[in-house]
Amino acid sequence: MRELKIAIRQLERAHHRSLRFARRVEARDPELAARARREAEDLARVLSEYRLLVTLEGAPSAERASTWSSPASADPADAVPGAAEPDRDSSR
Repeated sequence: MRELKIAIRQLERAHHRSLRFARRVEARDPELAARARREAEDLARVLSEYRLLVTLEGAPSAERASTWSSPASADPADAVPGAAEPDRDSSR
């Protein structure tokens, strides 16, 4: 976990450096600025993946499992406690 947090800080710094560099060189070299922005976008994507890993690592195992399942594919009966149980009145 500690290694992930260190990597996140390093990625954040690299991302900010790329953005600052792009702003500095925009007037002189638009193509170089565009490359720096693309690099910053790539870093931002990796950064979001690392942040997700930290979130999942810190979550209890039951919470991690619920994060992986999509709400659209979940069984609606699971949403209401006791809904999956048969109705006692209708069985008589």
